[in-house]
Amino acid sequence: MVYVTPSDLGWRPHFYTWVQNYISEYLEGEKREFLVDLFETFVDLAFEKMKKLRDREVMATNESQNVECLCNFIEHFIKDSRIQQEEKKDVW
Repeated sequence: MVYVTPSDLGWRPHFYTWVQNYISEYLEGEKREFLVDLFETFVDLAFEKMKKLRDREVMATNESQNVECLCNFIEHFIKDSRIQQEEKKDVW
């Protein structure tokens, strides 16, 4: 048995699993690639900025927890916008 800590894995395994399993039905093709590009471009930069604030955290978090929270946040808005679009189609 091998134990790997979340800090050793980083945030990418959680993110790519989320994209493949949960978001693929809501975002296709270019939209999904755009989301992946945004994460690859900005998440590491955001973590660099957040390192300065680590001493102010009340409860310590790691990168995978922060990315999971971000994924949940994005998923909510993607699903919500899709539901609203479907409701508008039913009205017309």
